[in-house]
Amino acid sequence: MKKTLLKNLHVINPCADPALVENAYVAISGETIESVSSSEPSGEFDVVHDLCGKTALPGMINAHHHLYSALAVGMPLPKNNPSNFNEILQ
Repeated sequence: MKKTLLKNLHVINPCADPALVENAYVAISGETIESVSSSEPSGEFDVVHDLCGKTALPGMINAHHHLYSALAVGMPLPKNNPSNFNEILQ
C-alpha cells in the first residue's frame, strides 16, 4: 500500500481538538488518513509533498452544493420568465 506524507501545511478541522494544527504532518496510507500531527511521524513514505504553508480543510467544511446549477449549464433559456424557485425547477 502506498504511503504518502504531506508536510508543512496548516490543517483546520473545527470538529477536532485542536481545531488548528500549524506546520502539520499528514500521514496517508492508501486512501486513508492515518494521522495529523505537529510532529513528523516515523516510518518510510513512498511520496513526500512539501505544501509550503498551504491550508487544508476536511471535505465537510463546504459540503453545500446546488446540483441543479451544475446540471443546468448549457440548457436553453425558458420561454417564459420564471417568477419563483419552483417555476425555475420546472
